[in-house]
Formats: sequence, C-alpha cells, structure tokens
Amino acid sequence: MTSSAWGTAGTDPTPQLGAWDVVDVAGVVLPGLAKVSGPGVEHAIDVKKAPGKNGATITDLGRSLGKFTITLLLWSATQWDEFKQVRGMLQPLSRSGQLQALKVRHPAINALGIDSLYFTRVGVPRPGSAVGTYEIELECLEFRLPQQTSSGGAQTPKKDFTTLDSKAPNFSTSDGRQIRVKATAPSQTNKGP
Repeated sequence: MTSSAWGTAGTDPTPQLGAWDVVDVAGVVLPGLAKVSGPGVEHAIDVKKAPGKNGATITDLGRSLGKFTITLLLWSATQWDEFKQVRGMLQPLSRSGQLQALKVRHPAINALGIDSLYFTRVGVPRPGSAVGTYEIELECLEFRLPQQTSSGGAQTPKKDFTTLDSKAPNFSTSDGRQIRVKATAPSQTNKGP
C-alpha cells in the first residue's frame, strides 16, 4: 500500500491509546488499535444424563486452553508498514519446524493468568468498518504445558501473573519499560490500499 492509498488524518493525528488498546508481543507493540475478544478460558465438562432420570453426572475434564482473537485496526501507511515488519515474527518456528509461543502483554489476557500465546492464524487484511481503515484478525491459543499432579491428573503450571498498574498513564512493555503509544486518527476518506 502506498501512502496515497490512505486518507488524511483529522486535526489531531496523534491521540493516545490506552493499555486496553495495544498488545505487546515479545516486546514489540503491534501497530494500530488492537481489540482482544474470544471465549477466553473455560473448563471442559462432560455431562451424562441417564435415560428416564432427573439430573446428570457431571465430570470436569480440566481447563481447556484459552482462545483469543486480536483484531488490529490500521489507518495509516506507517501502521501498514509496521504490520508487514512484525508479521514474520508472529509465527516463529523452531529448528524442528514447530510453532513457537510468544510472550504477550495485554490487561485482558494477563488477567486470566496467561502470558504466552501461539499465533495460530494471521488473517487476510480487509477493509475496516470505518472508511479508510483496514482490519487484520490474529487467532491465538494459550501456551500451557501439561503437568502431572500427585494423583496423576493434569494441573496448570504456576505462572507469574502480570501486575497491572491502574495508575499507569499508558502501557509497559514485556521487559518493564514504560512507553507511550501514539497513533494517528482514522481517515474519513474512502480510498483503498
């Protein structure tokens, strides 16, 4: 996309994004406005109802891996260039060709005790809901190794829960650096990439 494909910003092209608007992946803040959604974490439950009887036998099969969608909203050529630069780092492979998990910082994800995700899908960029914007969906799956309990069942490994400072002015990176994220305002023109 060329810079001429993007519309011009309004009078204030650098509004501040808050901690809930940005996602830090391996120390790199993803470009644009990031929205986190998805089912989060849940327990797998097996419900067995006996024919002709009231009630059911409920068996907890353990906590499933958390699932999330991170939707990036881009509205400038600079953000598009930044996305192209970070796209390659989102799905790193090991020497054996296995997908690797990445450390992630976002208040919603970290509040669930999750600090590492696999980026299982990088969606096709598409025009956004606002004129002159583009959206990219990133599908993510929690990275959590199984552990055996003394009774032989699976147990969630202990993690460092992220401490979020409600008084922080903006955002901290994964290595603890305080940063301010600036962004340009979405365009009101109808120009494509």
